[in-house]
Amino acid sequence: MPFHAFTVQPYLFERLPLITACLEGFQDATQARQASITTELGEHADAVIAAHLGDLLFDDMGLDSAHPHENHQNGSQRKDPAGGSADRDPLHDYALKKMVKGGRQWLLDNLCQRRIAGKTPATIMSRFVAAGLNDIATITEPDFRMKVLKMEQWSARWTTTSMRMFQAAAFPRLPFYDTRLIDFFCTVPTSYVRGRQMQVDYLKRYAPDLARITWQVYDTNLYRYRQFNTLQLPKRVVKKAWRMVVHRPVIERNWEVQFLNESGRRGLQHWLLRPGLRLHDFAAPRAIEDLLTAFYAAPFAEKRGYTISMLLSFSAWLEQYG
Repeated sequence: MPFHAFTVQPYLFERLPLITACLEGFQDATQARQASITTELGEHADAVIAAHLGDLLFDDMGLDSAHPHENHQNGSQRKDPAGGSADRDPLHDYALKKMVKGGRQWLLDNLCQRRIAGKTPATIMSRFVAAGLNDIATITEPDFRMKVLKMEQWSARWTTTSMRMFQAAAFPRLPFYDTRLIDFFCTVPTSYVRGRQMQVDYLKRYAPDLARITWQVYDTNLYRYRQFNTLQLPKRVVKKAWRMVVHRPVIERNWEVQFLNESGRRGLQHWLLRPGLRLHDFAAPRAIEDLLTAFYAAPFAEKRGYTISMLLSFSAWLEQYG
């Protein structure tokens, strides 16, 4: 198949109305990176094969099937955030940690807290997770139960949303949303998929040419990736030293590409601080200005990139639909 490589450039602010229309405010607008190539996709593709949910089904959630997370012993008494003690599901805190996002606190304090009198965001989220776990209490394997919770809650609100961004160019085909595949994975013990082992073995056996392609996470192919922390270590040290010498940072997040430049500054100023924004009915402009100042002084501190991204997404949604 012909292969075309694309390097994501700043695109967000010129396409933000379209992105907001596609995502409908359900997702951080910077996460839908496919928005950067909708034109190219539309010109060259009739459909997009999207592997969403595959990473979830083909891996584990970090829980030992025989021994739930060490911090969550069965039968322990927990302090309920609303007051009083309550028996809490042993997986509750682990599930909560998996779902909450770093960088959320400013959003909760400035957007949410004043509108939920008598409650706290932590209490609401805790009870939401507890209810979700209770609905799937019949699933006995802890890791798979956590996987189902994520599929029902997180994936429905986050993963599936990005499909609509693909639809701006070509219709997405979703093999891992096929109920037959879900039925199959309900029969596969977590030990078979832990560390993507089943996926890796399948590729090595049935598609060796694909298995020899360098895997980005490990910078080597599937036949050598287990040497990541042994034989590969000297190579990784040399590469990191070279990046430090030439001052070439590794850009891992789309918000870095979209925000950390002059056009990004102008875009954030326009969508977060221009007079008359509906966002200012929810958060004071002075508080937003202080947040932006702190972000540009230390973009990675307190995971402010996520805070800014979600605030931008909220403001864009308010202007379009609010």
